[in-house]
Amino acid sequence: MVIFGITLSASDLWLLGCCGALIVLFFTLRFTVDLRKRDIFNSAAKELVETFHRELKKVYPIPANWPDNIDHYLRARFDTLSESLGKFKRHLPKKKQRAISEAWFRFYCCTGREVDKNCQCYHHYMPFSGTDVINGKEVHHDNSKTYKENLKRNVDAILRYAKQK
Repeated sequence: MVIFGITLSASDLWLLGCCGALIVLFFTLRFTVDLRKRDIFNSAAKELVETFHRELKKVYPIPANWPDNIDHYLRARFDTLSESLGKFKRHLPKKKQRAISEAWFRFYCCTGREVDKNCQCYHHYMPFSGTDVINGKEVHHDNSKTYKENLKRNVDAILRYAKQK
């Protein structure tokens, strides 16, 4: 057989057919693996979102029934939320794993200091106002109007990585 001026024998045609079949098989396998990864990611993302909504239903996304002691409320849910986040984080690329870890740290620790990584501090979700003296200057701070938005913003920052594909 002559194709484009090249003479091909029966064995050459058989070899080209095998190569074509392998290429089709490769792309089919690649597509199947990508679909499976997407399904696993979507399942983990759905579980993360459901866990956060179930555990924080009083305060997130709408703070309908803000508890008197938000510190105790969030500490009681920390392990469940942390476990769910750990399961989900495995399905993210390394760069996004670091970013979601930083968002998680901002959620459970108000100081932002590296030394406080092992401490839970939920003061940024409590209404405070006052005056501090920093470098000889009085600085007034008031989060009595924004403490509920702080929680929503921090949880949204975590759940942003759980958008399904």
